[in-house]
Amino acid sequence: MNCSKRILAFFLVLTLVVQVLPLSVFAEASNSARATEQEIVSEETPGAEEETPAEETSTLQIANNLEEASEEAAAVPDDLNSDSSDETVSGNCGEDLSWEFSPKSGTLTIMGSGKMSNYDDFNQTSPWSAYASQIQSVEFPEGLTGIGNYAFAGCSALREIQLPEHLESIGSYAFRGCAELSGELVIPDGVQVLNRGAFSGLSKISSLVLGESVNDIYTSFTDYDHALYGMTSLQEITFTGKTVPTIDRYTPFPGMNSLETIYVPAEAYSAYVTAYKSYVPAKTRFMVTGASSDFQIDEGVLTAYLGEGGEVVIPEGVTSIGTSAFQNCITLTNVIFPDSLV
Repeated sequence: MNCSKRILAFFLVLTLVVQVLPLSVFAEASNSARATEQEIVSEETPGAEEETPAEETSTLQIANNLEEASEEAAAVPDDLNSDSSDETVSGNCGEDLSWEFSPKSGTLTIMGSGKMSNYDDFNQTSPWSAYASQIQSVEFPEGLTGIGNYAFAGCSALREIQLPEHLESIGSYAFRGCAELSGELVIPDGVQVLNRGAFSGLSKISSLVLGESVNDIYTSFTDYDHALYGMTSLQEITFTGKTVPTIDRYTPFPGMNSLETIYVPAEAYSAYVTAYKSYVPAKTRFMVTGASSDFQIDEGVLTAYLGEGGEVVIPEGVTSIGTSAFQNCITLTNVIFPDSLV
């Protein structure tokens, strides 16, 4: 707004200077003659007031005009200087879905129900792609069932999302490159597949919760095509499903060097450990969600030690120890076995 006023003031002043310039040139050309006349008048009329030279008059006039121009620019109504980019924009993004974006608040609002249209990063980008660097939050309706391919890819300023409870699908590369998203990301229970590149490049996410229906994670590549590539700040993952999600080829935890804990359901602990133990970083531990004891024991088998380490006394009644019971428990110093151990 201030910038617009300054530009307006500049053009007003420029116009005034052009108008005054001929007087200044004329005054300079006749300066000598007027000086002679002033001397004569001074001699003939003692005490007569000295006439102000034309050059000084011109300079004074320009200064006064400059001041007036600044005052005029300051008086321009604010609505004439308002930035049209602050206006809310809207459109459609599905058969029964519409969208609205407010540049002023940075909020993109999706309205309606059903599945969102699919997009790409070449010929048919999302309708709000022109504002990708301005979108800071997205509000979803509870009736949204599907997020389209590339829907929010490249929204580099996006800081927060809360996926709707009834969501069933998330398209390929839907949130790729949303590097400012941070904190916890929760995938709703209705989503079954984490598609290609869906959440790649989310380097500030610290906690990931996968809904109970997630049964497949796209891992055919270890770059931005991987569903979870680039989550370098991730510290914990919670699997809520009792069925271990399948993986295509590579690790489900690419580049997750900050990963400390993987929480899984008690009844599926052994299945998760067996499926993923060769992929986890050296310091990552499998833990049972909501465990009330340091020991996970199934029919006499110690399947998991969940404590903090140090000296561990295995309780009586344990008859055998599972192959991954103490996996990555680097703080363990001593283990005391019970008499019941075969």
